[in-house]
Amino acid sequence: MFIFIGCFEIISDSIKRFASGVTPTPTPSSFMIMIATLIGNGMLSRWEGRMGGTLKSEVLLADALHTKSDVYASLAVIVSMIATYFGYPIFDPLAALAISAVIGTAGIQILIVSVKVLTDTAQIDSQAISALAMKVDGVLACHAIRTRGSKTHVYMDLHVHVSQDMTIASAHKLAHQVEAEVISQ
Repeated sequence: MFIFIGCFEIISDSIKRFASGVTPTPTPSSFMIMIATLIGNGMLSRWEGRMGGTLKSEVLLADALHTKSDVYASLAVIVSMIATYFGYPIFDPLAALAISAVIGTAGIQILIVSVKVLTDTAQIDSQAISALAMKVDGVLACHAIRTRGSKTHVYMDLHVHVSQDMTIASAHKLAHQVEAEVISQ
């Protein structure tokens, strides 16, 4: 939510700057700060993306996306500072609008992923799971399949029917075989 509040604030400030004509004055130190921010966020975004992929962490991948939006925002700020320095102050509020679009887009992408996890959206097709379970010798039927969680941490419930003559111990062993079959895919 805070990302959208920030987006709103950037848009509001941009509109005020359009109306008032007030623009910031870029200084050498502001250029250095923005370049350092750009480099730092670029390195952090790459690291988070790499580690998120390695660890299969949706949190790190989402933060990498957010940090990447900061990289684009820093680029837009640097461009607007250069334009303002060379006498084109209109680029400052325009850059602010572009930054808010980048931040808003990243926020929407993060929100979509989060909502899917929080609402227990199915992660794996139930027909595919049923087909895998039915490959295991001794499984007569498979239904009530439910998957939830994230792409990297899937929780699954399913009902497997076996012969009424099967012992509990054998049925338990069969359940482990079904689990192994599903996990292998």
